[in-house]
Amino acid sequence: MTYALILAAALGWTGLEPDNHIGGRKLSEGYMQGKVALVCRWGLDSQESRESVSRLEHVWQSYKSKPLVILGSLIEGSGTPAKAKTLVKSKGISYSVYSGAGLEKGAPVFEKAPYFYVIDASNKMIYKGSDERRAEEAVVQALTNYASPPDADYWSRLIDSEIDVLPGRAYMHLNEFRKLFPDESKAYDDRFKALKARSEVVKMAQLETFAAKVRDFDPNESKANLQSMLSKLKSASKAYEPFKGHSDPFIAQEAKNCLADLKWAEVALKAHVGK
Repeated sequence: MTYALILAAALGWTGLEPDNHIGGRKLSEGYMQGKVALVCRWGLDSQESRESVSRLEHVWQSYKSKPLVILGSLIEGSGTPAKAKTLVKSKGISYSVYSGAGLEKGAPVFEKAPYFYVIDASNKMIYKGSDERRAEEAVVQALTNYASPPDADYWSRLIDSEIDVLPGRAYMHLNEFRKLFPDESKAYDDRFKALKARSEVVKMAQLETFAAKVRDFDPNESKANLQSMLSKLKSASKAYEPFKGHSDPFIAQEAKNCLADLKWAEVALKAHVGK
């Protein structure tokens, strides 16, 4: 089992509005939850910056199947978004690039571009500076820690961070919490029953579980198994598409996050099936 040591609900992100999007996957604050984040502040007027955002594509290709977000954040006044889009396209950059995006509070003050910071699974900033190699090392360490088995206190903090904004994921984790720590989880019995009584939450938990499984598929599986997973992915995407318009905005956003995961997993699966 892989354990996510992410409590990102306590962190606010800014600049992720559609108008700020330059290239790669479109992000939301909800999607940032549950991910290790590497932010690169860069500028078009800096050759070193342009080289860094290009090299980060190799990092992304190495770890994109992991719970990682790479966010290239164009510094205001260092070049226009239109020129940045041209560069991103010409360099084949597929990770997320925005103009002026990053932590809402607590982002480090930088002296020059490029400048990096890495947020680990416990919402701790584990690196900030201009050394690209050290930023990548911090990402590797954060992803390693991500797989550490959590204790009961972790489960409580995780569920507290999710229960009001990601009800499906919270219900999924509550089920696991109750199995692992039956005594400690009793404090959540009322919340668990309330979530269980909502059919849309139960269905969203099923989608969260499936999305996690598909996102972490084993590329060494047989083509037949990968093709089967691809078929199930397409069926799930079709079945859950209506949830994007759900009257509960949190269910709607959670569905969008999961369906975006499935879309990217579909591309990866097709690539492996086609080999």
